[in-house]
Amino acid sequence: AHQIDLMTRRGYRIYERHLDYLGVNYSIAIIMHSDSPHNKKWCLHSLGAGWEWENLIVYYGEKNYRYGCNTLLINGPGVSLSSGWPTREHIVGSVKAGLYFLENIAEASHIILHGSCLGAAIASEAMYTHDFHVWNSTG
Repeated sequence: AHQIDLMTRRGYRIYERHLDYLGVNYSIAIIMHSDSPHNKKWCLHSLGAGWEWENLIVYYGEKNYRYGCNTLLINGPGVSLSSGWPTREHIVGSVKAGLYFLENIAEASHIILHGSCLGAAIASEAMYTHDFHVWNSTG
């Protein structure tokens, strides 16, 4: 709660929600800054084993804001308020749920997928198996 209060005072909007994917309910944090309410650029973070987004809001929220991105943080299965088990399907499902949210609900124009520790492997597998609908064409 302390990090959410701090970020709110700094002009950020924090939304705590849940995403259901393949029967697992994932706890998520959506972090946006009030001076860019229509920003469609996002960074999805795949966190390390047992890491809770509740402790990382300030670090990732401010870092991504400097890069011009909104932030989506997802607790893995069995972490904090997320259900599920630390199986490969449920762990990779957390990132797939986030990608689905960004493409279909947030209507992201750009997605950066970032993984820390075990989250890097999770992000890699999710990216490899996901059928992306967001494309950044430069030509």
